[in-house]
Amino acid sequence: MFKNVIIFYLDYTKFKNKKEIFTMRTKNFWSPTTLDYYTCLNKISPNYDFANFKRDDNNVLVLKKASEISGEVDQALVKYETSKQGGFVPGSKATKRMTNQNYSQTAKKTLAIRAAMGSENLDISFAVSETEIDLGDVILEKYEAENISSQSKPCFVYYHGGDFYGGSALNAKNFCKKLAADCRGIVFAVDYRLTPEVTATQLLADCQKAVTYVNQHADELKINRERIYVSGDSAGGNIAAVMSYLDAAHDVNLIKGQVLIYPMVDNREKAHQLELGEMPDDQKKLVRDMDAGNIDAIDILKDIYADSDNQMTDKTISPAAMSENEFAKMPRTMVIAAEFDCLNDQGYQYACSVAKHRNDTTYLYYGGMMHAFIDKVGIVPQSQDVIREMSLWAER
Repeated sequence: MFKNVIIFYLDYTKFKNKKEIFTMRTKNFWSPTTLDYYTCLNKISPNYDFANFKRDDNNVLVLKKASEISGEVDQALVKYETSKQGGFVPGSKATKRMTNQNYSQTAKKTLAIRAAMGSENLDISFAVSETEIDLGDVILEKYEAENISSQSKPCFVYYHGGDFYGGSALNAKNFCKKLAADCRGIVFAVDYRLTPEVTATQLLADCQKAVTYVNQHADELKINRERIYVSGDSAGGNIAAVMSYLDAAHDVNLIKGQVLIYPMVDNREKAHQLELGEMPDDQKKLVRDMDAGNIDAIDILKDIYADSDNQMTDKTISPAAMSENEFAKMPRTMVIAAEFDCLNDQGYQYACSVAKHRNDTTYLYYGGMMHAFIDKVGIVPQSQDVIREMSLWAER
């Protein structure tokens, strides 16, 4: 108990003179008080210990974090989702440089969906520098923890979600800044060009440029080459998994680990809507509306993302289709899941496929959460808890 109090005190002192962080934007969306936020965060994980993960029958190390009300969406998530005024769409800078040349009905549909994507979030990081690195077709948003004397820093290359046609690196900014602070290293948020402006070949080439940049500049940036990781959420989790696949297939072996957050790793067939039991109707609507985008995405991506070199069943779009030999070459892996997410099964199955060959495969499951919950950093405490767990995972 004493340890819990100390953790809360240290976190609270950071915010005691910054109450505006949690109150200045309440006209646009609901957010918790500082006290409620950190009280909840410390309940989610009263301690952070690798021993909390328990190996299951598939050799996966599993940790399930229960929600306050079993079988229901967490109240912080419900309050935020019902209070927000539409999407929060800062947009992809790299994509804005292009003119969309795809005038199909599917392309027009995705552009309309893109305009409503995204979630508000809050900057809860301290002492993190920001640098934009323009590589032409792709832009890297570099976040680095300041005042770190280490000559050997961890590095995450982070790919944002959005079904390949929405979202942006800027939407993931506050998550990545806090991750850089907590892991005491560097995070590159990748602003890649979106579909329908580009197809899979160009998008994946953009994303590979980020890994190549880290490889070329690791020494001058004082990055530990044994601690270079890829990560991403949803479609970004897919991209991270594809980067690991390509890294191994080409014998580069730069990527030493991957953290896949509710990843969309199997696009060979549609995901299925979840059975939601006795959940209140308003919560069922929230979950079904969120999942509908991922369920419908396959039909959309067949038209605008897949191309002659990358089909929906190929490993570059469905990394879950890798062979046993290819899974055996995957780096250390953590998969993060939300209870109410139609992509849960494919994420767990991917973890099981890696765990056949690695004893350090972990699966972190958040009760009461929906898809896209990490977008709400500073609002939904589970998002910050993910950052803490990722930072500890990076140290192991």
